[in-house]
Amino acid sequence: MEILVKFLKFSLLLSLSFIFSKCLDCARSYREYVKELSIYGVIKDQYLDKENHDTPTFILGEDNNINPFIGLRAMYLASSLGDTIRKDSGSLKFLLIKKDTIMIFYPKCRGNLIKE
Repeated sequence: MEILVKFLKFSLLLSLSFIFSKCLDCARSYREYVKELSIYGVIKDQYLDKENHDTPTFILGEDNNINPFIGLRAMYLASSLGDTIRKDSGSLKFLLIKKDTIMIFYPKCRGNLIKE
């Protein structure tokens, strides 16, 4: 029984260190993966995904693409149904296009904006 408890503690510690190492390197993940994405669509629905740490999530365009946006809570709070989200490939700049305004957002990682 004691060996099982030690194994479970070790497994938990290993899992937590893996999770936190991934979380602490979110800036690198944005630069490597998100920067190359091209995103464009009208917001049809938006919500905070309770099963994914309240991640701001948007349903965009005619294809009903589900787009979670980690680190972009400010954009979520400023957006409304019918607004357009645009992000060009090669950039981390997100545009929130409203009827009379264009707002610029960059993802945040551990409180810091990631611009490039």
